[in-house]
Amino acid sequence: MRPFVPHQEISASDIELLEWVLVRNDQEAVVVKLDMPVAEQPETVAWVDPIHKGPGG
Repeated sequence: MRPFVPHQEISASDIELLEWVLVRNDQEAVVVKLDMPVAEQPETVAWVDPIHKGPGG
């Protein structure tokens, strides 16, 4: 994670639980709720290279 960049505490998985630890370097609890659109549904893409042939390869 990079400092001064907005982060969202969300999981990309519908079935896996997201667990995270938040560490701050001061006593000020800075929380800004961002009004962001819902992410698009991820697309499944096969890893294809000389070793991992694609479907039918």
